[in-house]
Formats: sequence, structure tokens, C-alpha cells
Amino acid sequence: MGDESHNADADVPGPVESELTGSSGGFEPSPKLRVRIEKLAYWRINPLSITFPENTREFRGGHAIVSKALMYSQEGYKFRKIDVAVKNPMIGDNKKFEQALGLAIREAEFLAELFHPNIVHFEGFVEDASKSIIWLVFPWEDNGNLQDFIALVDWEIPERISLIDDVARGLAHLHSRAPPICHGDLKSLNFLVDRNGVAALTDFGSARRIPQRDINKQIEQVESQPRALNEDSLCLGSDIWALGWIAYEVMTNSLPFQDASTDIVVVERVLGGELPSLTEIAHLSLIHELCSLMNMCWKNTPAERPTADWCRESIKQMPMFVPEVDQDKSGYRLLPIGRLDELGHMYQSWGEYPRAFDFFVQALQQSRICGEPKRLVSSLRNLAQLHRLRNEYKKAIPLYSEVLKIRTDLGDAKGRIGSLWALANAHRDLDEYDKAIPLYSEVLEIRTNFGDTKGRADALWALANAHRHRNDYDDAIPLYAEALEIHTDLSDGEGRAKALLGLAYVHENRDEYDKAIPLYSEVLEIRTDFGDTKGRADVLWALANAHRHLDDYDEAIPLYSEALEIHSDLNDREGREPRLCWVSLSRIVIDTSTTRKGRADALWALANAHRDLDEYGKAMPLYSEVLEIRTDFGDTKGRADVLWALANAHRHLDDYNEAIPLYSETLEIRTNLSDKKGRAKALLGLAYVHEDQHEYDKAIPLYSEALEIRTELDDRKGRADALLSLAYVHENREEYEKAILLYPEALEIRTDLDDREGRADALLNLALVHENRDEYTKAIPLYSEALEILTDVTNTEVRADLLRALANAHQHRAEHDKTIPLYSEALEILTDLGDREDRADVLWALANAHRHLDEYDKAIQLYSEVLEIRTDLGDGEGQVAAVLGLANVYRDQKLGEEDAMANTLEDAADVSQSLQPQEVAGDLEETFRIRSGLKLISRGIIILSIIYLIYLILSIQEG
Repeated sequence: MGDESHNADADVPGPVESELTGSSGGFEPSPKLRVRIEKLAYWRINPLSITFPENTREFRGGHAIVSKALMYSQEGYKFRKIDVAVKNPMIGDNKKFEQALGLAIREAEFLAELFHPNIVHFEGFVEDASKSIIWLVFPWEDNGNLQDFIALVDWEIPERISLIDDVARGLAHLHSRAPPICHGDLKSLNFLVDRNGVAALTDFGSARRIPQRDINKQIEQVESQPRALNEDSLCLGSDIWALGWIAYEVMTNSLPFQDASTDIVVVERVLGGELPSLTEIAHLSLIHELCSLMNMCWKNTPAERPTADWCRESIKQMPMFVPEVDQDKSGYRLLPIGRLDELGHMYQSWGEYPRAFDFFVQALQQSRICGEPKRLVSSLRNLAQLHRLRNEYKKAIPLYSEVLKIRTDLGDAKGRIGSLWALANAHRDLDEYDKAIPLYSEVLEIRTNFGDTKGRADALWALANAHRHRNDYDDAIPLYAEALEIHTDLSDGEGRAKALLGLAYVHENRDEYDKAIPLYSEVLEIRTDFGDTKGRADVLWALANAHRHLDDYDEAIPLYSEALEIHSDLNDREGREPRLCWVSLSRIVIDTSTTRKGRADALWALANAHRDLDEYGKAMPLYSEVLEIRTDFGDTKGRADVLWALANAHRHLDDYNEAIPLYSETLEIRTNLSDKKGRAKALLGLAYVHEDQHEYDKAIPLYSEALEIRTELDDRKGRADALLSLAYVHENREEYEKAILLYPEALEIRTDLDDREGRADALLNLALVHENRDEYTKAIPLYSEALEILTDVTNTEVRADLLRALANAHQHRAEHDKTIPLYSEALEILTDLGDREDRADVLWALANAHRHLDEYDKAIQLYSEVLEIRTDLGDGEGQVAAVLGLANVYRDQKLGEEDAMANTLEDAADVSQSLQPQEVAGDLEETFRIRSGLKLISRGIIILSIIYLIYLILSIQEG
């Protein structure tokens, strides 16, 4: 690949005839230029040391030819043969050669002083003015330029960031020179990637030094945009702009505004305030810091853009490693185990668990092949910990067990502690306390033997907790007490609080509230001293509960109130639970869960009935009481169901600020329960809210995640729904290409599921997309198929809308004869429904169709009926449209003496439906003046003329 993509100057590569031999012309450089050449004597290369293999490839760019050659290079007493790239400016007569020579020497002067890993290494130059030869020689990089390199492989995010870091480092070195050097032509084509995957800046033909006075001047510039805007405005700020451009390209494998035909179009869009969207791109959306940096690089004012050094420091904080360019014999790129682990941890930290899982699995597979125990232990642990994060404890246990076995076989006692602890915690998370207890006990024994006092206390606490959950309170109490004693001796306040809480829970579980209260009170004091606001609220809640059970309501109420206040200040949804219990104090007589459960079930059914009748206002208080009851019972799944229903009710009432936190809490619970189906429903609810508020950039990732989940669940109907929702959002953003790509699969699924109405809905929306693109030939068959499917549909209003849509599509194609039966059927339905406003719209469209078919009598009758309805409705705009329609009929009947007036009215008719009546009148007046030559006619006379015309037409109709 290297030969074909190497040359940064060769924008249009292709073989050309060799021009490297130059031409004899006897040219002699000027004395000044000769002095400059002689100063570069160290870099001069003997032309005999360079050979061009037979049939060598040469590539022509805009300003040079680059050829691959062999050069003999001396290292000590040895010579070695290396591949080089020979850059030869395209030269014609002597005058052009002098210019080319000057530019080449100028570039060589820059390169001769630049030594940096991210700036191309300069091998030297060959110059023979008498033969018109001037070559610049560089190492040949088989990986070619940056643009081609990023297209080779689907590079991982850290590899892409590493390449961006190379760009920033090279640029920072240029800008750090005294005076700073502006490259002036920074782009991906001007970076070469070496065999190690490191990018280096090349092509200094546009470079210039920026004196301090010019830097100050440039800072004062209003704007400094891409090179295409103004060659003379190049400055350090324009390099920074280009850095953001390259970062976008490296992360996305595409240029910003790739749809633009020329650089000038790009500049015009940028000057118009348009910048590339960063939020919808998967790679970029995960790296918020990089998105922020790119936006800073694109500030209009150079002074607001960061410096190259600041960019480099910012990028240093992002995850990166040099691209792994090595491949195995089959061409497969095999990442090292360490890199796979690194990628897994990166995606895990971003919550991208499926991607993290893939990398951890690959690392484990390679570790098993490698056979190195420590590496295998690390890979097993990484995968096990990811399973725990995903609440997949049963999958984590065999991995932890394997780690334990390896460490036991290795005699690694300290390592065994961590493995036993992790395995015990996994069993605890599954409520398998009988399996966790012997593991915790072994940890306790080992830590005791090692003299690890703090570790011993932690093991005692974990063991006590396990016994408490098994209701083995007599076993738990001495363990908590010993842990409390150790933490007290160690002055470990947090550990002491945990032990006190454990003891308090035991006493509470044994209904010994009088013993629990002083323990909770001491924990409250510790949490207050530590400034742990959230922990303090939790203890207030527990302490209030204990007082409530002792009927100490005067003590309990202020504690509940304080807990509620804290949770409200923290915007903590979980903190609203105390309020529910506090409110329920007035109903304390309800002491059995059975009674309250029955009430909750009845309330739920009643609320759903109101919901089905769209009576959301009546449903909401019922849902709220159900939520209270299910929360008290600890029914987590039931609580999530009610939260979702309550959020849905708020959404349908446009109470979006109320709906969002409810959906969010539902999403959190579903996630904790590993309830993928419920999670998808919550994601969709949030997406609907954002879509309803036209926040499409927020809706898209939510719909996408819901789509992914439903795909994993093999929920084909749900997948089709999510696909269509995504399509609707793209349609609303006028991203019609993206929308169109989503419809075929949705249609296929709904066909397979025999969901006829669902298929019709999808067809209708796809047709609308094509109609928005003025693709009526594509829209018509879709509308027709949807109409055929819905022939027997009971919702006649839907059928009327579909008939009108199909008729409108035919009307845009001037197929007026096809529109009439469609509009007529829609009109019949709307008449039955008593919908006068929509009926007037269809009458007007039907009248237009008859007029275009020269059926004037029918048209006049229909326009007149439209005028009557619009007048009754007080719709001035509609009245104007009806009048204009009648005027057009008047013209079409060839009343030549009124031709000017009729033409005026027809023109106005095209826009009347989007204007206020007074605006239409103003347009009529202005147009009439121009066409009739009556420059001083008042608006009143024009209106009177229209009224007279109406009277005249109606008189003709009656006659």
C-alpha cells in the first residue's frame, strides 16, 4: 500500500514519465540563492548514491513528483541500502526552475533545523542547476499518508487519539520555535505514518516564520479560517483550526462537510456558523474532552483558540496507545494481551460493557494460549469483575474459582485472599450466604495469620453480615462486636460506623428497637462529623423507622422530615422514600401487607383504565399511591412498573420536567435488576420525551440503545418499533438518507409478523420521507400499498388522511384525474365525521383538480362552498384562498380583459395559505401596481376590486 499512498503532495496519484533526470539548460542560480545552497552543504547528497529501479512508480501532485528510490547510506564504515522518497518540483523553462529551486531550498532550510519524532526526517537534497535538478529526499514510509492509514483498519479509539497526539506534538514543536513556524497547509495528506505507527509532518512548502509583531496582529484578527479562505491570512490560529479538522477526520474516517463540492463551499458554510456535528458520532461521543477541544479549535476568533502546546497537554490526558500495525501471516491484526485489557477497562469505565466484554474475552483467549499463570489470572479477574458489574454473578463465579485454583497451585497465599474475597462476594450477591460464609471464614483465618488487623476487621464484618442475612443473629452479634472493637482501636470512624449499623440492623430485625436507637444515633453522629450528607440521611431514615415502630411519632416525624429535606437538596430520587412512609403515619392502623397489596392491585387496575381513556390527570394520583405501597413493600420491580406508568402519564400531559426523572429512575432500577426488556421501555420513554421537545440529538442515542437491547432479546416487534422511532427522528432532522435506510428492515419484520397496521404505518412514514424529498414517484406506491392494507380499518380518520396524502402526491405530479376519486372519498369521510375545517381543505384541493381539468362549473361550485365554510369559521386566510381560486377559474375561462388582474391573483394564491390576510392584501396591491402600471392605487381600491370580482363571478355562476 505504501507506494500508492505515500506522497502527501500527490493529490491525484498516477504513473507519469520520469522527470528526475532534469534537463540541460545551463542555468546558474543568483549569488544570494547560491549562498543559501552552500549553507546547506551538510545536507547535500551525491546523486550517484540514488538509484531508481526499473519501472519505479512515480506520482504526480499539484506541485511535485514523488518517486520511490534506493539510496546508499553510510553508517561508520558500512554502507546500507534504504528506501527513500525523492520529491522533485515540476520544472519547465529556466525561469520556472529558478522559482522551483528557491522554493525547494526554502523548504530544505526549514527541514534542516527541525528534529522531532513527529516531523519528517530530512535525508538531504540533490542539486545540479546546470541540469535543472533539485530533489528533496526523505525516508520512504510504507504506511503512507495519514488519510490512507486510518482507512486501512478499524483502529481503536486510543490508537486514533495517538495519531491525533502525533499531529499535535509535531505542530507544538513548530509553534515553539523562535520565531514560531506556521505550517500553513496542515492536513492528513501531509502526515506520513512510519512502520511503528507514528505520524510525522511533511510538506513545508507553505510554511512561514511568524515574527512577534505579526503574532500580535493576528490575535487581533476577527477570524482566521481554513486555507481556502485566504492564503494571506495564514497564522498560528489557522494551524490550530486545521488540527481540529484532522482530529475529526482521524476519529471518523471522513472529512467534515464531505458532501461539499469545493473548499469554497466549506468556507461559506463555516462562515455561516455551521460546524460539523460531533454528538452523533460513536467514536467522538465517548471522548467528551476531545469533542470540547475540537470545538475550541474551531472558534471564529484566533485569540479564543487554544495554543498547540495546550492542545498537546489536553490530548495527553486522553486514553491512547500507538497503533498496532503488525499482522499475522493471514493478515489478521492481533493486539497484545495488555492492549486488549487496556481497551476493556476503557470501555468498562465508559459503561460500554458489550465492547469491554469482547476485549476481555479476547485477552482471556490469548492468555490461555500464552500459558503464563499471572497473565491468565489477570484476564480471568478482568472478565469476572465485568460480569459482576453487569450483575451476572453466576458467570463471575467460575472465573473467580479458576483464579483461586491457580493461586492455590502457585502457593500464593496473599493472592488467595483476594480470590476468596471476590468469590465470597459473588455468592453473597446471589444471596448464597451458606456458600459465602466458609470463604469469608478462610479469609479471616489467613488475615489473622498474616497479622492484618484491618483486613481481619473487614472479614469479621462481612462474615457477620452473611450470618445476619441468614437470620443467624446470635452468630452475627459477636462478630460485629469484635469488628467494632478493632475499628475503634484503629480510630477507623468509617469502619466503626459500618459495624454499629450492622449491630443496629440485627436488633431491628429482632424487633429490639430500643437497642437499635442508640446505635443508629452514634452512627448519625459519625456521619455528621465526616460530612457524609447522603449517609446521614440514610441513618435518619433508619432512626425514624425505629421510633415509628415504638409509636414514638413525635420523635419519628422530625427525623423523616430532615431526611426528606436532605434527599431533596441532593436531588436524590431514592430519598423520597422516607416521605412516603412519613405520610403513611396517618394510616398506621394498616398493619398487614396483604390488605395494602390488595388495595395497590385495585388502584393499579383503576389507574390503567383511566389511562386507556386518556384521563391521565385522574390516573396520576392513583399511580402515586400504588408507588407508595409498592415502595413500602420493597417490591422493586413493581415500583419500576409504577414509575414508568407515572412518567408516561406526565409525558402525555406534556409535563416533561416531571416525566424525565421518573423515566430515569425506572431505567436505573431496570438496569440493577438486569431487566433488559424493562430497560428498553424506559429508554424509549426518555427518547419520546426528548423527541417531543425536538431534542433529537438526545433522543437518537436512547433509541439506538433500545434498538440494541431489543435485538439482543430477539424481540422483533420491539426492534421494528425502535427502528421506526429512529427513522422518525432522522426524518424530523431532515436527515432523509439516514431515515430511508432504517425503513426496509422495519417493513420486513412487520410483514413477517403479519402486523398489517404496523406495516401500513411504516409505509406511510416512508412515503412522507420521499415526499419531503420531492420523490413523488417513490411515495405514490407506498401510499397506495398502505391504503390497500387499511381498507378495512375502523379508524376512518386515518383512512381520510391517507387518501389525502396519496392525492397530494398525484397532484404534485400534475396527475389531476387521479386525485379526484381520492379527494372525493376523503371528503365523504370528513363530512360524516363533521370535520368542517379539514372538509374545506379537501374541497379546495378538489376544486383545484377540476379547474386544471377545465371542469370549471364543478370548480366554481366547490370554491364557493369553501368560501362559505371559511366565512362561517372566521378564517380570513381561507377566504382569500377561496377567492383566489375563483379568480383563477375566471382567468381560465379566457376573460381576456381581466388578464392582468387574474395573473396577479393566481400568483398570490400560491402563497396565500402561509400568509396572514393583511399580508396577502399587501402582496396583491404591490403586484397589481407593477403589472397594471397603476402606481398610486390605494389598498382600499384593490380590496374593493377583489370584492367586485367575487360579486361578478358569483353573478355569472347564478346566471
